[in-house]
Amino acid sequence: MKARITATETVPTHDGASLDCHVWQSQTGRIHNALLMLADSNNDDGWASALVHQLDMPNAVAMAPVLHEIELADSPTIIQALIDHICSRHDLSPADILLIGKGSGASRAALFAHDCAPLLRGMILDTPRFASLGFAERRTMHRVVADATAIITPTLILSANHRFDRDHGAQQRLHDQFGSLLKDIAPAAEALVLPTIRGFIARCFATARPVIPNLLDADRHGHTAAEFERLSQPPGPWSPRGLYWRGVRSGLKLAGRFSDGIRLGHEVGFDSGAMLDYVYRNEAKGMGPIGRMIDRNYIDAIGWQGIRQRKLNLEAMLLEANRRLSDTGEDIRLLDIAAGHGRYILDAVNQFDQRPSRVQLRDFDAHNVADGRVLIRDKALADIAGFERGDAFDAEALASLNSPDSLATLSVVSGLYELFPENEPVQRSLAGLAEATASGGYLVYTGQPWHPQLEFIARALTSHRDGQAWTMRRRTQAEMDQFVTAAGFEKVTQRVDPWGIFTVSLAVRR
Repeated sequence: MKARITATETVPTHDGASLDCHVWQSQTGRIHNALLMLADSNNDDGWASALVHQLDMPNAVAMAPVLHEIELADSPTIIQALIDHICSRHDLSPADILLIGKGSGASRAALFAHDCAPLLRGMILDTPRFASLGFAERRTMHRVVADATAIITPTLILSANHRFDRDHGAQQRLHDQFGSLLKDIAPAAEALVLPTIRGFIARCFATARPVIPNLLDADRHGHTAAEFERLSQPPGPWSPRGLYWRGVRSGLKLAGRFSDGIRLGHEVGFDSGAMLDYVYRNEAKGMGPIGRMIDRNYIDAIGWQGIRQRKLNLEAMLLEANRRLSDTGEDIRLLDIAAGHGRYILDAVNQFDQRPSRVQLRDFDAHNVADGRVLIRDKALADIAGFERGDAFDAEALASLNSPDSLATLSVVSGLYELFPENEPVQRSLAGLAEATASGGYLVYTGQPWHPQLEFIARALTSHRDGQAWTMRRRTQAEMDQFVTAAGFEKVTQRVDPWGIFTVSLAVRR
């Protein structure tokens, strides 16, 4: 068997930049698997090189990116780009890839597994770092540990050798709360590491596909269902928490007299299409300088910053789908089943290299439809775009929108399913959307696997549904992806904001 050839490769990232990577080629010339190695920021690539040779996987290609200058919060998008590159370059699927991280590299891998829910063959976290990270990075990893049930990738943790090590406790909690069906934790003692890793890899490849839990009924069972149930129960009106949230609501009512954005939220719902359009415009308005200051503080809340980043990620994903369809010579027929005012779609269409032959926008709210039609005229797209009222959860209506030879080649559902806690309507909607999408066409969909302000939203903000409390159930990325797969799509790639709040994914119709 020939020796491994080592090379350096430059991999393009989703933001148009590039990343240098060390690559160890297969020893047989055949590539059945891949190892993605994330080194500790304090080490060179010696760890990766040694482990690649020790694992004795001759049909595997290995890659170790240089991540020293990459912020932890940006890791999920960077790692996703590396996964995409490996799959495209070597004709592999994520299920053929093992992700191995050491130190801060293991922390990056855990964050990626939480935010992107990759269907990897397995993941090995060698002494992931927590306490030794910077303040902002510790906050990021705190949410990963707190929400580790969302991680379903088969995972082995090699923990600090001494239980008094300041990272040992977090490593143990991370393992204990994993949602993975296949998980293990072992000490990172040098004499035991290699046999432990080899044994875990053998278990990962013992089945035809990665072993993962079924999450289609997570609205009735699981940690996000319990969280939603808790948020749905208001605190006692005279309890300390009840009095606190009453004060917060009173403060928002007062602020709404000065801030245009807060006033709009009270009038039409903080989750409405009109509110989203206001946040997208990002222009502070209000009564005098104080009103504008209050409004600026409101629209700069972390959730609304995430919404604006989601818009950018949506536009980028729509451009990616446009490129893929253009490369295959496909006609671009775009369908958005809950477009709000349609601003993000129309802004993206004006950036397309290949102009769509049809842009079909729908929304249930008549005011959104009217405002969207005005926006279509303002953007000079009336020759290809139309806006009609429709129910995104009516599967039969979606399936019958167009004739079989004129199905959508690019379908979109953004910011809709996050507002509805039950899974049955989401599955019904996706089934109809699958029927409305041509084979080989693409679906762009969004998710909200985590949010730092869930309780504030539930206790203080009202929805567009008759002023009811805006109470959301988080769907983990793995849960959302399983709905999409069940409907007949295959996930291709994903983007996520630096806070891990909103995701945008691309899937292809099988």
